[in-house]
Amino acid sequence: MKNRWKLYNGLFSTPTRLNNFAQVSVRNKILFFTFFLLIIGYWIILPNPLFKVPYSTVVYDKKGELLGARVAADGQWRFPAQNTYSDKFTTCIIESEDKWFYYHWGINPISIARACKQNIKNHRIVSGASTITMQTIRLSRQKKRTYWEKLIEFILATRMELSYSKTQILNLYTAHAPFGGNVVGLEAATWRYFNHPSNELSWAEAATLAVLPNAPSFIHPGKNQQQLKQKRNNLLKRLYIKNKISKEDYELALAEDLPLQTYQLPHNASHLVDFFNQQKKGQQITTTIDLNIQEQIEQTVLQWSATLSEQKINNMAVLVVDVTDNEVVAYCANALGLKNGTQSVDIIRSRRSTGSILKPFLYCATLQEGLILPHTLLPDIPININGFSPQNYNYSYDGAVPANEALARSLNIPSVMLLKQYSVPKFYNFLKKIGISTLDRTSDNYGLSLILGGAEATLWDIVQAYAKMNNSLQEKTIKDLKIEQYEQPTTYKELFDPASVWFTFDAMKDLNRPDELDITAITSLQTIAWKTGTSYGNRDAWAVGVNKKYVVGVWVGNATGEGNVALIGRQTAGPILFNVFNLLPKSKWFAIPEKYMIEENICQQSGHLCNRFCPDKQKQLIPAKGLQSTICPYHQLHIDKENNEQGSAVFVLPPVWAYFYKRKHIDYQSDYSTTQTLENRPMQFIYPTNTFSKITLPEQADGQKGEIVFELVHQNNDAEIFWHIDGEYFTKTTDFHNISVYLPNGRHNITAIDNEGNSQTIVVVVE
Repeated sequence: MKNRWKLYNGLFSTPTRLNNFAQVSVRNKILFFTFFLLIIGYWIILPNPLFKVPYSTVVYDKKGELLGARVAADGQWRFPAQNTYSDKFTTCIIESEDKWFYYHWGINPISIARACKQNIKNHRIVSGASTITMQTIRLSRQKKRTYWEKLIEFILATRMELSYSKTQILNLYTAHAPFGGNVVGLEAATWRYFNHPSNELSWAEAATLAVLPNAPSFIHPGKNQQQLKQKRNNLLKRLYIKNKISKEDYELALAEDLPLQTYQLPHNASHLVDFFNQQKKGQQITTTIDLNIQEQIEQTVLQWSATLSEQKINNMAVLVVDVTDNEVVAYCANALGLKNGTQSVDIIRSRRSTGSILKPFLYCATLQEGLILPHTLLPDIPININGFSPQNYNYSYDGAVPANEALARSLNIPSVMLLKQYSVPKFYNFLKKIGISTLDRTSDNYGLSLILGGAEATLWDIVQAYAKMNNSLQEKTIKDLKIEQYEQPTTYKELFDPASVWFTFDAMKDLNRPDELDITAITSLQTIAWKTGTSYGNRDAWAVGVNKKYVVGVWVGNATGEGNVALIGRQTAGPILFNVFNLLPKSKWFAIPEKYMIEENICQQSGHLCNRFCPDKQKQLIPAKGLQSTICPYHQLHIDKENNEQGSAVFVLPPVWAYFYKRKHIDYQSDYSTTQTLENRPMQFIYPTNTFSKITLPEQADGQKGEIVFELVHQNNDAEIFWHIDGEYFTKTTDFHNISVYLPNGRHNITAIDNEGNSQTIVVVVE
């Protein structure tokens, strides 16, 4: 033997080992290779991973509080293994199952000898001598218990001790031990039997769970209570005798009752748990959700849902983002799921018609490109663009309205005219850039209706876009929303100009609150920039609010798409929005980002950069790009024709603008005949407004098509208008200039000529 080891040493330590190996006998070569293969086999015999079983999807909040879980694919409640478990349970399970766990190397010779003696004496197996390591191997293999299987467990247990620490082995056993019924692992058992996490176990609870794996199908909570209690108390007594628990703990533990039923797992943010169960099934996920805020908002949603359901409004969703790190802190995706615990649509990630909720993005985009200034006058007049005739919510017209007021009042016509000026493709690309991911048609397909709800978006995308605006105003790195603590969101260099965002939020905060409180008069109320939206047919009611710390998004409606006259953003979603903000910590308003602004003279009537005739000018901060905007086109020089002298400047709007503007501004006066301008247009069509329009005529009750009413306004009240249709004289009007005429399908030219020779021509296509 001594010479043999010398030979082996020579084989592996000298340059001539191949020659030496050639001199070894065949028998020794076989022994050598057999030994070598056994070593390799012993090393690779342990499966990796050890357990190949499905796990429950388990979702926690940012502080480690359980939000909810979903059962594993095999129907078992089996949580993924953790790095640490309850010290009390560890003490109990070692005392119950393997007192020498920390001293043996996978098998316990003393226990084996004792088990053999007992089994021989009783002529049957009464003791298996299994260590916790061996039981862990058995749980991973799930094989029938035989002597051969026991031998394999011996071998694998010793091998496992070489690769795993004692703590790792104990954690694997704890995570996969059976605890009765379909409950596997300590964490699942603690929640199912005691309704709290394992780190809150009492000594009585820990001892109860420690005796379950030994006979999980025979004794578990709710079954064989007396036997279970006796086993628990015996274990507690041994712990007390060995001074592992105090006398006080021992007596208190004995007095505790056993659980009589199983509990349902927590059911918070249920749709978010479902989402992760689809995306990361069988994993343990720690989210950014704040359970305290989540529970308060879920309770608020339930209260509002009870009220709205009486009006047959069944669904509601709320998303809250803490913009400090762009983290979602509350995710309430559907009130229906909260009420009855059933599966329901995740509204937060569902596509819904946007209504007016995109208007602030257009206002901001046009500001940061210098197309408008915050108070630039926009037209608010009847329009017909290729058959598209939007209306304001109140069916009235202001003629001209400042851009910030149009946003605050959510006027449709000024928004459409602004989008027409900015261009649909440009706005379409801007929306995609800021994260509206549901625009899957072409910009031409959406057309101008894009700003009024012609597109669909998700509450997630909408809230995320507003959060990015918030980030840019606070000069933070703009990132995507986080819902998991450790995910790395996409970052963006430039999306929004801080000055333009500030003016956008400033306009949004001037919207009257749904609780009719004047925020300027009550200092305790926090300032919130907010916007509502109502989709066509009253199918969707939106509300989004922003302050320095939070962005809150609310959607109310029916997931089925059923409309309801009560579904109005301001009336249904707005109050919920402010209710949610009242639950959140108060936040200050944004500081003015003056370094991104420039001070310039602004015309106080038009909101444009001043021209040399503007009489009322004031220095104001505007976005830096505002210097590229249009100089005031409405203040013009008055000409005294009788004396051929120049007079003062006058404020002159286009005729149709002026027609509606002076209804609400009685002090407005203008005279086109006394102004010097290259674009004198003393008359203008009110309907149709555009030089080219498509008109669809509905059939009347008698089956005949209706007539078209053409209306025109003239600056001179005494003017006479001569109407021509397709080159043929039709009629003359005075005072009120409108005519009704039946036109056949096709293209027609309508020309109006006044008594001074001024003319206007429009083209209509009747369909």
